[in-house]
This record gives sequence, C-alpha cells and structure tokens, in this order.
Amino acid sequence: MVGRTNGGGAEKQKKKKKSEDLEKGEVDYMARANWLRAAVLGANDGLVSVASLMVGAVSQGAKAMAVSGLAGLVAGACSMAIGEFVSVYTQYDIMRAHNSRHPPISQSVGTGCRAYLT
Repeated sequence: MVGRTNGGGAEKQKKKKKSEDLEKGEVDYMARANWLRAAVLGANDGLVSVASLMVGAVSQGAKAMAVSGLAGLVAGACSMAIGEFVSVYTQYDIMRAHNSRHPPISQSVGTGCRAYLT
C-alpha cells in the first residue's frame, strides 16, 4: 500500500461524478471562477486607468478629454487582450511540454500497477 492515501477512493468517485456531470451538460462553475476573477479585475483596472486619463485632460476641454478617454480605452483593451493571449498560450505550451515528458499513467505502468490503481 505504498503511496496510497486514505481518501483515494473518495477522490476517485468525485472525479468520476464530475466527469459524468459534465457529460450530462451540467456547467462546471469552479472552472469559470478564474475567468470571472480576471474579467472583474481587468474591468476595474481599465476603468481606473481610463478615468485617470480623462481627468488629466479635463483642463484642455471636452474634445481632448473624449479623445484621451477613447485612446486609453483602445490601448487598454489591446494591452489586456495581448497579455491574456500570451498567458493562455504560455500555459498551453507548458502543459504540452509536461505531457510530452510525462506520459499518462495508463501508458507508463505495467498491468499489475494499473490494476492496483483502478
């Protein structure tokens, strides 16, 4: 019983139930938590930076304030989009490299170990 934890069976059942729920079309809200967090923080950052630009240009007039707000909005959106793309692509690249170095357990262990793990 080397490497076996007390909750191994319960965790295996949770994973099986989760995959069955996803196959039924149920939504995995925990997977969306990071997306929601990034959206809220990004919106907050964007609003603060654009508002700061507009307040700084208010002494030049309404047209300058609107132009600076629009320029800040476009620049912030492009910056966040590129940053998110780089982040997601880097994570994908890391996962791909990890999977190439470490094959799944079902391919790397013998039938005796596989029977023990199931």
